[in-house]
Amino acid sequence: MCVLFGGQPYKDALVVSLMIAYLTYPFVLAIGLPLFWLLYSKQWLGLKACLLAALICASIAFIFMLSPLDAQERLRQVQSQGLFIVATALLGGIMFWWIGVRHNRALNQPDQSDYAAAP
Repeated sequence: MCVLFGGQPYKDALVVSLMIAYLTYPFVLAIGLPLFWLLYSKQWLGLKACLLAALICASIAFIFMLSPLDAQERLRQVQSQGLFIVATALLGGIMFWWIGVRHNRALNQPDQSDYAAAP
């Protein structure tokens, strides 16, 4: 955020960073956790599925971000920020898969409770 605001770390960057954090974390909990549970329950934990889930989350957030604007302002926002939001979502999906899913044996194995009742 400091880079976006011209290298002035305490001018507006801190305020904007806190606003983004207060909006992002509740959104991730409300949308991201159920989406992750769906992916985990269906065993769709590949890179493509994580990227698609990240794009879904980003598009929902983008829709909420654009809703109060008029039509011309909405079009300008889509043109100026759409590519940034898509690129950020794809990068986040890749990082999530790389760090949390790729070699995590607990996520990539079928649920063992299904086999507990088998003779």
